[in-house]
Amino acid sequence: MIKYFEAKEKKLSFCRDDSYPRLTNLQKADVKSHWENAQRTNPNLFNSQIYCCNGVKTGLFGRTSFSINKSDYATYEWARANGKKAIKGVFAMGDCVIPYEVDADSYCFALRGNGVAFDQGKYCGFAGVIDYDRSVEMTNFLQYLVVHGAKEVNEETTTTALSALRLLGGYFDTETNKVEFFHAASVRNLSLKGGENKRLVMIPRRGVRDFLDANSEQIETSTLNHLNHWASKMDRKPLSLKGAYTI
Repeated sequence: MIKYFEAKEKKLSFCRDDSYPRLTNLQKADVKSHWENAQRTNPNLFNSQIYCCNGVKTGLFGRTSFSINKSDYATYEWARANGKKAIKGVFAMGDCVIPYEVDADSYCFALRGNGVAFDQGKYCGFAGVIDYDRSVEMTNFLQYLVVHGAKEVNEETTTTALSALRLLGGYFDTETNKVEFFHAASVRNLSLKGGENKRLVMIPRRGVRDFLDANSEQIETSTLNHLNHWASKMDRKPLSLKGAYTI
């Protein structure tokens, strides 16, 4: 089940538990074999350390606590491909930015290319798994999420005016503990860099709900879940950057 939450700094907290993921030796060998096969199919794949979530607790007044751990992309790809939903701490945490292009009064999406591991040919926000950084303290993890969101935009695009992002919320999957965060941003003169995306897709602000309704089967899953929550608000006015973190 997908549970969506809206972010308020005092209501989101994070703690570390690197006893996860708890894989058997046989599972670890299976991960290694699966990743080697995946790289033979797509030589552009590379492994890296990432954050995963092993548990989410919700409390009074919307308070949400995330227990997170270090894992790697190979383990996540193995778990996702093989439906290992019951193993805690293997599904990647991710973030997504859907920038608002100020001068065009439109929201920016990408159409995924064929060289990516997942979701080829689908519409998506500018998103990715959250890279592990051992220097990040859990008390500063919200700030790290926003910095990471900006990194995703800058890796995939060029823009003359990305100066602030705001963490608006996200969701978690109660089956897998997969967590996806969502950021608002405003940009000017955004264009795609070469690489994992085929083309830039500009959706007029008052057409986001129509875009969602017409293309729901062709929208990447995390982007779809975010739009299901935010599309009607995005149609009415640009998502607020009030209280945004300045890059």
